[in-house]
Amino acid sequence: MFTSLAHDLVTSLENIYINRKKLSKINLRGEAAVLLYLLQCQEEGLITPGKLSEALNISTARVAASLNSLEKKALIVRVINKKDRRQIIITLTNNGQKQAKELKELQIKHLSFLLKELGEKDAFEVIRIAKRIEKIFEKTKKESKEE
Repeated sequence: MFTSLAHDLVTSLENIYINRKKLSKINLRGEAAVLLYLLQCQEEGLITPGKLSEALNISTARVAASLNSLEKKALIVRVINKKDRRQIIITLTNNGQKQAKELKELQIKHLSFLLKELGEKDAFEVIRIAKRIEKIFEKTKKESKEE
């Protein structure tokens, strides 16, 4: 039963991804993904290229290319960690923060439209399920680290 449901979900997610690309100019990969992740994690500090690679599930080469491009656009800065000179810390510049916040607002605008189209009941249900999936992923991640 769950395998069949998983097939249906994969098909739906693929179709959502394809249609989202047609309707939205937001590309949540590459540079945009890096900017949004840095914005989300700026309170944590100490974001390294390795942490970006792991968090976004992209190769270190892809991370390096994105960071080079973002640095050329003056959206990020890379600084050597004073406590561990082997580490490079990545932070958003003021312009980087501004652009990341604009991306996030555009994301919120598109999702607000989608939730409105679903209606109040289904919108709350989507959020409930998304939070439940988030907890499952957190639990699974924690358990895999313990092994």
